[in-house]
Amino acid sequence: MMVCWVPLATSLMAILYAIAQYYCPWIYLCALITLCYGLATGWLAARLAKRGHVRNSGFTALVAFSSALFGYYIVWGTHLFLWEGAQLGSVFNAFRPDYIWEWVQIGYQKGFWGLEKGGNVTGWFLVLVWLIEFGFLVIAPPLVSAGVMMDSIYCETCSQWLNYETLGRSVAIDPTGGLNISLINGIWPPLHAAPDAPADGPHLRLLLAHCPHCTELAVLKVVEVLFQKNEKGELEEKKKTVIEQALMNPDDADLLKEFSAVEETPPT
Repeated sequence: MMVCWVPLATSLMAILYAIAQYYCPWIYLCALITLCYGLATGWLAARLAKRGHVRNSGFTALVAFSSALFGYYIVWGTHLFLWEGAQLGSVFNAFRPDYIWEWVQIGYQKGFWGLEKGGNVTGWFLVLVWLIEFGFLVIAPPLVSAGVMMDSIYCETCSQWLNYETLGRSVAIDPTGGLNISLINGIWPPLHAAPDAPADGPHLRLLLAHCPHCTELAVLKVVEVLFQKNEKGELEEKKKTVIEQALMNPDDADLLKEFSAVEETPPT
């Protein structure tokens, strides 16, 4: 069902996107609409995949890409109909590939829109704009969908998705890398012995996905967090995933929760 619903939903969004771009008079708002469309399409594909209990993020990304590519075709057809609907004779003619290609050539030569000064945008500069738009409308959705899928774990026993929960306590980074090696190999005692991390210093952030129903599935994710000051002198986080998915047995997961039952003080 997910393979059917994603293209259908994307097509409807593509029609709305084309209408919004046609009537919107502000170029910056048009750019924002383009960004939101790309993100929303990828997010929607991932959500529908999860509702359909699809576990494969690669397959979800493929469906998102195929749907986004078809949606891009719908955008061009809708755009042609909005501009030349009365002369096409039928709404179906707006989606004929030869008509769309002729419309693209007209846009290349004469342009569809212009900047505040200098007339309509045409030629290779317009092609560059189209390529950027293509990146947001077609390339971004599969990347977004894969990212959303990878941010959750599926419990086969209970047939439900689990979200990662950030544990309250963070630990200091081991400069020798020994702690990371232990965690990768499923050796948890060094984690309990690791010192606490300062609030504004480098530390390891622990995220746990633990099924509350069967309690059989427990997956640990470890993120290395560094802080640096921006131009305003405010601290900003720089995060790097050290361990993507480390399986734990339920007893170790419960011990880790007890170990981390201290709320983390946010950096100031």
